[in-house]
Parts: sequence; C-alpha cells; structure tokens
Amino acid sequence: ISCWILQSSGINAEYGGLGYHKLLLSAVNAIWCCVSFMNQDLFLERGGVPTLLDLLEKCPPSMQNLVLGALLDLTEDPRALPHVVTWRGKAQKTAVSLLIELWRLEEQAMGVKRDANNIMLDTATPLQGIEQQLSEVSAHALSSTPTLAILDVADNMRAKIYAMLYRIGFDKLPPISTKDQITLTLIENYLDFKVGEVWEEIIAELMMDNVTPIKSDREALKSIKTIIAAKSEAVNAIWC
Repeated sequence: ISCWILQSSGINAEYGGLGYHKLLLSAVNAIWCCVSFMNQDLFLERGGVPTLLDLLEKCPPSMQNLVLGALLDLTEDPRALPHVVTWRGKAQKTAVSLLIELWRLEEQAMGVKRDANNIMLDTATPLQGIEQQLSEVSAHALSSTPTLAILDVADNMRAKIYAMLYRIGFDKLPPISTKDQITLTLIENYLDFKVGEVWEEIIAELMMDNVTPIKSDREALKSIKTIIAAKSEAVNAIWC
C-alpha cells in the first residue's frame, strides 16, 4: 500500500503542501517498519526501490535523511542492490551520481571547507563543518554526552551515503565525472577520517582532564595523529 501511495502520488514532493509531505513521510515510515526479508520480494517486484530513489531525487532536504535510511535498510538484502544500480533519474542520472551530489550538498550546508572542485582545503579537519570547528572542548560534555564527531553521524546523511556506496562496492561503480571522482575519494575514506575525529576528541578529553598517558600510550597517540594527517594529505595529493 505504501509503495502504491508513493507511485500514484506522482512524487512531486518539491511542490506539495504540508499534508502531501506528511503523507509521503508516513508512507516511507510504513515501508521502513513493515517491509522485512519475508515480504521484500513483493516490494521489489512492485518497483519499491526505484520509487524510493525517485523520491530521494525529488524530495526536499528535510525528507532525504529518512528516505535514504529506508533505502539503506532495504539494501541489507543483496537482492535490492541491482535495483539501485540500474535506476535512472532525471537526465539518466545514476544512483551513484545522485548519492555523490547529495554528499556535496550536505557538506555545503554544513560549511565543510572545500574548493570549487570539492578538494579539501583543511586536511587537519577533513569532515568538520562550521559547528564542529567553532565548538569548544568541554571535559564535562565529553564525559557525559556523545561528542560532536559521534552526533555528526546521525545528524546528516554522509554516513548513510558511505554505507550505501560501500554496499554497492567502490570498485564496481559506473563511470562518473572527474568532479564526482574527487568527491568519491572523500566518501571512500569517510570511515578513516571519522575514526580520526574520534581519536582527536579522545586526546582533547585526556588533556581537559589533566590525564598524562604513559610513554607507550603517548607514542601510540602520536602515531595515530601522524597516520590521520598523512591519510588526508594522500587523498588530496591524488587530485592536486
């Protein structure tokens, strides 16, 4: 029923009113909650995955995270992946190109430092937006609440985009433009960069708590920072 609602509504989410958006959100939520491995065959046969991709391409940014989350859960079943790979949107856009475009738009909204070709301008903070860059380290916040590096995973679509492309296979993607290839290099290294962010916050927490690591731990932390910096520089060197 939810798939039928999405298909029959024409998916004009960009122009629909509040009631229309509520209907689409309810339909996507129903798909997320009700479609399981047992009944996914029927959902796939009825064109459910292409319909969700159509919605992802056309819906406003406020809905994209939910739609992408539903798609990501569906692709836990490998049978859904061919439907993603063969999808074509406006101007024959592939799902891979759509995901890369959404990554760029997400980073623009976050204020991540990139040049006109989407090459990193700050290799020390390859993923951080304005909010993270301006935040002050607080020992109390770090010990009692999730840090910004962790909250960032849920607050935007980048982790979901990385996971979707990982499932498709970074070595199995269709031909893409040079600009998309540059962005794809960032996406492919997202997990390494995110782990680096978490380690930076761990180091900051130790400093705020006046904890001095033993010599072996200090050397390990220094090696981690060196490896993270080298990774960012290596990614930039591919295109610079």
